[in-house]
This record gives sequence, structure tokens and C-alpha cells, in this order.
Amino acid sequence: MKTYKPRIIVAAILLAAAWCLWYARPVNFRVLTGIQDPDYIDILVYSISEDEIPHSSFRLRPGDPDMETVLQELETLQFHRNPLDFVQKLGAKTGLFDGTGRWMSYDKTDYDIWIGFHEGDRRSAVRSFGNNNWFYEYINHYDIPISLTNNSRGREFGTFLFEMRQARENSPAG
Repeated sequence: MKTYKPRIIVAAILLAAAWCLWYARPVNFRVLTGIQDPDYIDILVYSISEDEIPHSSFRLRPGDPDMETVLQELETLQFHRNPLDFVQKLGAKTGLFDGTGRWMSYDKTDYDIWIGFHEGDRRSAVRSFGNNNWFYEYINHYDIPISLTNNSRGREFGTFLFEMRQARENSPAG
């Protein structure tokens, strides 16, 4: 009698490899968050070199030209998800990592960014703690690490949002 165990093992390995390749493909923020047309976007951005973290975020709504600009800028960012992020979570228990399995590194020119997307009752977020440490918020505030395809593009995006925040703070409408 033939055994199918080797075939099942090979099929499982091929299936796992195909899933890993699919999961790690470049994706944009819409795929990560599951939100296609946000009702509004909340943004908190500050420079790591700032002495105090600002307590105010700004909100963008449809019809606001800044919302369209932010969405267009976000479309240019491509992220990769790590199919083995659960291994990174285990690495955090050793104390060697930041809780996500990554070494945290900051530069004084980096920005911390939190972008909350809201669509009906759904809410999701993309976060950056320094421009090389990106995450997207999944169910129950579980942060899943992601990699930005082009880190210099992340710094440009942080600068763009920071300048937008400053312009809004300095505008008469405030």
C-alpha cells in the first residue's frame, strides 16, 4: 500500500511558500487597513527632535484639498508585510527587540506618525515610530510590523505631514 505522507508534506510546504510570497507582496495602505474611501482621516505627526509631543491631531474630511493630497501621497508608499511576524513577537520576549521583533533606531530627522482611517464603524491605522519602524493596526490594537519599500520616501512623507501640521497650526483658521 502506498503512503501519501510525503506528497502531503510537499503540498503543505508548497502551499505555505505560496502564501508567504502572496502575503509579503508590496501593498498600499488601502490593502493594509481594508478601508477604501475613508470618511475622515486623523493625523498626529511630530518630529523626534521636538521636546514635547503635541497633544492635538488634525482631521481631514472629504472635500478638504489636503485630504486628497494626503491620499495621493499615501498611494505612493508601498509596504511589505512579514509572513513570519509571529516569530518577531516571540523575539520580543527575549528583551532584545522593541516588542515587534525589530531593533528600534531613530534619527533626529525622523518623525513619529499616526494616521487613523475611519470608514463608517470601521477604524484602522498606520503608524511610524521613526521612519524605519512602520506598523499597521489590526483588530484590538494589535500592531503588525511592516516594511516600507523605500525608507527615504518615508522620511519625505513624514516631512510632508509635519509641514502640513505646522501650516494648519499657523493658519488663522487654526
